[in-house]
Amino acid sequence: MNVAGNVYLTGVISRLIDAGVNSADMDILLKNGALMLGVTAFTLAFGILASRMAGVVSSGLGNHLRLAMMEQLCLFTASDVDHFTRASFINRMTADVGNVQNMVNIIFSTLLTAVLNIIFILAASVNMDSRLSSILLIAVPLFSVTSVIIVRFAIPYFKKKAQNDDALSRIVLEDLVNMRLIKAFVREEYEDGIYRKAAGEARNNALKAEQITNNSNPLQQLIVNFCVVMLLWFGGHRILAGELQIGELFAFITYINQILYQISLISMFTIPMVSCMVSVRRVCEVIEKEPALSDAREDTGESIADGSIDFDGVYFDYSADTARENMLLQNLNLHIKSGESIGIVGATGSGKSSMIYLLPRLFDIPVGTIRIGGADISRVPLKKLRESIAFATQKSILFSGTIAENLRQGKPDATEEEMIEACRKACIYDFISGSADGFAMRLSEGGSNVSGGQRQRLCLARAFIKESPVLVMDDCTSALDKATEKAVIDHITGSFSGRTKILISSKISSIRRMDRIVVLDKGQIVGIGSHEELFASSEIYRDLCISQGEARNAG
Repeated sequence: MNVAGNVYLTGVISRLIDAGVNSADMDILLKNGALMLGVTAFTLAFGILASRMAGVVSSGLGNHLRLAMMEQLCLFTASDVDHFTRASFINRMTADVGNVQNMVNIIFSTLLTAVLNIIFILAASVNMDSRLSSILLIAVPLFSVTSVIIVRFAIPYFKKKAQNDDALSRIVLEDLVNMRLIKAFVREEYEDGIYRKAAGEARNNALKAEQITNNSNPLQQLIVNFCVVMLLWFGGHRILAGELQIGELFAFITYINQILYQISLISMFTIPMVSCMVSVRRVCEVIEKEPALSDAREDTGESIADGSIDFDGVYFDYSADTARENMLLQNLNLHIKSGESIGIVGATGSGKSSMIYLLPRLFDIPVGTIRIGGADISRVPLKKLRESIAFATQKSILFSGTIAENLRQGKPDATEEEMIEACRKACIYDFISGSADGFAMRLSEGGSNVSGGQRQRLCLARAFIKESPVLVMDDCTSALDKATEKAVIDHITGSFSGRTKILISSKISSIRRMDRIVVLDKGQIVGIGSHEELFASSEIYRDLCISQGEARNAG
């Protein structure tokens, strides 16, 4: 309606000139003037409404895209995220979605109006004079062809620029995380040089893209000027011949100026439009990507009855193309009773963590079967499966927020008494109670405002508080002093009756009191038994004990 009103207004002006001004008829002037005011108010009202609707549509789309990408992120495995890289994923979810949202707002508030204006203007001009309107009809395809050619040449550079932005974000993320290390090794200038080089590449690609898109303005201005000259030439001759009114020629010149204005609006947004096309592709790549790990296709009714765990002929490697004999984990056969405590030990790179991270199906196994509580984990819905396992990971991961909020990630409805009990078992309650805020103490991003040992114990408390039949702890005492480690291990071995406990550690002192110990070497299980049994029968285990001074404690 806004567009129709603007085009109709030009026709009113044409009639006002031909019928009112030329004949000096005041009634016609007043009537058409009042009509112009009414049409102007009408177009203004609909223009405001259109702008508001454009804002609603664009913000809704942006929110929908972010939610869809977040849903995908929750389904992605580590390999899926690595496919995009963390920096690229962050850019796609923020900058790219922002580009799409802004462009949709521009399309509905400006560009769509501009295109409709051009269509209505052409229709009105044909209705007024088909011969002169042919000039406008020739101009519009020329505009379209130049725009398509420019966009086609500019898109590759905008793609490169988006990749450059990902690289810049990656460098910044790495520098922020490793700032202490950079300062410790006096590598500030080196890192600054890397960033400058990446920033220079981004600038060059952005410059090339903008140079190409900026060519559209002079080319389109040339086409418009040519049309104006042609209108004046042919229109002047037809006025002299009495075939055309002055008001009609004025209307045509107004039409061409309106087309020029609408095209200038379109040209103004050529750069963000091309950038948006690249952003749309990048966002769709995330949303349309099939996760490497799929949930159980249907709920088979299998449930996890207890904490028993069975590995039957399991092979695994992070690369899908690896031959079986070269896989990281080979022919794992292990049967753990419900409620049993198991220690897993082995040299660095022997596959200890990889073996345990198969339990919650963070990765799928190509060969073999893993069962928890008698249920094949590949046939159990992921939500049910992961609710049955509590994890204290090798890397102590905490989120910004209060200590209570972090603990309640293990059990959302945990009471303060339950949090106190879990923290006592993790030997962290004295630190919390000594804080002025207690469980309301706020942790900064990654828990950087507490020590490494405190982070580990908070992560242990979060795993302890989760009511699950299986409790897995991956090298979660490495940052603790000997006395604190002993106290934590005492709680692990003496508490949690009925829960299966798996403790991974490179230290014999941490796992020697477990019911059984599993020895891994080069991805294979080479020994299972108690500390005393393995010291007597396993050379690898015995060497580990001797190297750590634990030989005297054997037997």
